Amino acid sequence: MKTQLALIFSLVTLAAWAQTNSVQISAQTNLFPFLNCASNVIYTNATILSVTPAFADVEFDGGLERVPLQNLPEFLQQRYHYNPTNAAQFELTQKVHAKDQKLAQTAHVAEQERLDAANHSWLLKNGAVFSGIYVSSGTSTVVVNKGGTNYFLTIADLSANDQAYVAQMQLAQRQARLNAEADQMISAGMIEYSVKLIDNFPEKVESQRGWMDAEFVEINSDRVDFPEARLGFEVQDKNNDFYYYCYAEKELPGNNWPNDISDYNPNPLIPVITNLKNGDKVRLVGSVGAISPAAFLSGDYQRFFKVEKVEMIETAAEKKLIEDAAGEKPDISQ
Repeated sequence: MKTQLALIFSLVTLAAWAQTNSVQISAQTNLFPFLNCASNVIYTNATILSVTPAFADVEFDGGLERVPLQNLPEFLQQRYHYNPTNAAQFELTQKVHAKDQKLAQTAHVAEQERLDAANHSWLLKNGAVFSGIYVSSGTSTVVVNKGGTNYFLTIADLSANDQAYVAQMQLAQRQARLNAEADQMISAGMIEYSVKLIDNFPEKVESQRGWMDAEFVEINSDRVDFPEARLGFEVQDKNNDFYYYCYAEKELPGNNWPNDISDYNPNPLIPVITNLKNGDKVRLVGSVGAISPAAFLSGDYQRFFKVEKVEMIETAAEKKLIEDAAGEKPDISQ
């Protein structure tokens, strides 16, 4: 019993010594035999290696750990000028910086993948072969770089496989841009719609701006309120669910509206939508509104997706060209 009491007394004494002497030592150095932090965490033989407005990097017997400044003893918080507002701002800045680094890394990887596809052998319909790096392309011409010089090849003169190769490269570049755009929209508080989300969680989407990547089906204004003023159309989302309640305003207010209530101009989005083909993959950007009074009175409780922007992801023709070339998609790594 005496031995046990002596041991307990020694432990209590040691803890008291640590509590007292860590303050005394820390007043002169960053070395701490016992560094007592919040939640009764004690770091033995601790050294504070570096300090930021939010964290301290502590090396101790157990390894290396990043400790929030708010968890350090109060005298150290004062020494390192801890301020909750500054700490929160620092953490937010770090998160933004980390995100920027991730985006830069993604862009670097995409560029490297493009360079890895260098020296592609372009086969023309007349049998000629031209080697070079794909740079960019339009509707009729592809730009190929060889030895630092850009050359222009007519897409119609390329073999079927290389026409499919161009389509796939266009798709890859377009998708990279759309992915970056999606990240920006998420940062702005927008959400990605799906038919199930709209139908089952209307409180999450009502009057909330967002986007939907979908396959165009057809023009159909039968389910749209005020079809004389709105163009309705149907799509199929990424989950293969159909949505029949997309629309775009046929006219938009002009610069003099509402002072001049007759000042309306044709919506430039209308010809974009009417030119879509069944099977075209598109990104629709806009907002899902509340149930309209007309829809409510008719017993149709569907919410309408007001589309303000349409971006092409992949045309049905591009998809068919890629799939038909040699019976499979070409390997762009060759």
